[in-house]
Amino acid sequence: MKSADPRENGLVHWLSLVVAMIIAQSFFWYLGVDVEVGLSIEYIGALVVKGSLIALFYYLCLKTFCWLYR
Repeated sequence: MKSADPRENGLVHWLSLVVAMIIAQSFFWYLGVDVEVGLSIEYIGALVVKGSLIALFYYLCLKTFCWLYR
């Protein structure tokens, strides 16, 4: 039996995650942020900011796709 809650659909989660990662990466690409991989403060800060952007856009995309899925 299919669940009525769209958040339980795996497609909604994967689509939200992929869109959120693309948006976060495009912000970094547009701003020209290029940090070399290492244990520097700049690299760790860039990872924290990118992770925060992914979490924010994942939440927003999840809400939007759940609304559209209904």
